Amino acid sequence: MRMKSHQVATGAAVAILAGVLHAAPFAYVANERSGNISVIDVATDTVAAIFPAGKRPRGMAASLDGKTLYVSDQPANALQLVDVTARKVTGKIDLGESPEGVYRSPDGKLLAIAVEEDNSVHFIDAASGKRVFQVKTEGENPEHAVFSRDGKWVYVSAEESEVVDVIDVAARKVLTTIKVG
Repeated sequence: MRMKSHQVATGAAVAILAGVLHAAPFAYVANERSGNISVIDVATDTVAAIFPAGKRPRGMAASLDGKTLYVSDQPANALQLVDVTARKVTGKIDLGESPEGVYRSPDGKLLAIAVEEDNSVHFIDAASGKRVFQVKTEGENPEHAVFSRDGKWVYVSAEESEVVDVIDVAARKVLTTIKVG
């Protein structure tokens, strides 16, 4: 089955080189409206599988080894842990109301999740699944919280503000707020 452009646009895609699981690399697409994840074989541009992942999967990141997907689920106010091999949810981490973007640090140790309603970014230890800390943002309704290449900073865009907050990960606080218009 060939993927239609509107299906891809409904969620965020995470490409994983899944050589340990299958011969071809795969992209994982969170389908927010249908509550599932599509597995796309990028070599053939076909849907290899579809499996459930909460009620409204939104943001998504993969573990460094490619075995786990971390998927924000807005109605559950949680981060779903998805086993890629079993293609099922195996656990969850409670977050604040309306989690959005999920990003993994370059070293794979931390996850940053933008949580809209409490205007914060939650930092989760990827190995233990425990919340390490949370940082309130200046911008309202954070959408994305992207790590710098060295993992020292997290850049947070805000849906209802014209700013990007820069979080100092080591200091666990907003270092500066940049007006972006």
